[in-house]
Amino acid sequence: MAALSTAKAALSAYVKIDGVKLGLHEDVHQFMTGKAKSLPRQPKYTTIWDPQVVFDFLMSWSPAKFLSLLQLSMKTVTMLLLISGQRPQILNFLTLDNMEQKRSSFRFTITQNLKHSRTKSPATVVNVVSYPGDKRICIVNYLKAYLARTEKLRQSRKLFITTTTPHEGATLSTMSRWVKTTLSLAGIDTTVFSPGSTRAAAANAADRAGVPLQTIMSKAAWKTPTTFNKWYKKPVVQDSEKAYQKAIQTKGRKTREKH
Repeated sequence: MAALSTAKAALSAYVKIDGVKLGLHEDVHQFMTGKAKSLPRQPKYTTIWDPQVVFDFLMSWSPAKFLSLLQLSMKTVTMLLLISGQRPQILNFLTLDNMEQKRSSFRFTITQNLKHSRTKSPATVVNVVSYPGDKRICIVNYLKAYLARTEKLRQSRKLFITTTTPHEGATLSTMSRWVKTTLSLAGIDTTVFSPGSTRAAAANAADRAGVPLQTIMSKAAWKTPTTFNKWYKKPVVQDSEKAYQKAIQTKGRKTREKH
């Protein structure tokens, strides 16, 4: 269906039927509607990974002063995506100019239209706060470290810059590659899960932790609960051998505790 939509959009720029652009013609519209009903959209994933796996890995990349600029960039970008609950697209719009830094938080106010934006929709706000539970995975600490490291290198007002000279604004493809590499190093199967899966992984983790659905929807910019329940709510993928062993050992420990 996606291929058909792309072809329709491309042809509409050049082809007209009865004086009407191909994409706007009634017959084409009816055909596309019928095709969509016969080929209903399916969720991209049937399972999702646990963000804790990635955070456990990122704990080993600390403290920030001992990381290379590439490692620091990879870690900061990945944590920011997970904690913000946003699409990777958001990374392209984070700048020093729309950033508000406080002692224990960062706030980015984005006025440009994003994928989920609607006409007259309010600005998208990305707000992250410090995590005193463990400084090794505190996004505020790492954003501060990243800004300090790149202060004299940067040739761009974009938040994230390239790790090699000239240190210009990093492209979305570069930042997505950083995330993909980080997920792969953490043990996530990146032949199945893309950098965009961070959004679903974060939302599912929040849901399992009992975070109100309204809060999850707000973070991910979803309008209705149906969006999450139908397309993003998934069971966590597990290594079957590890899951079996964990279940047996947990059961054995609980039995011993009773005695």
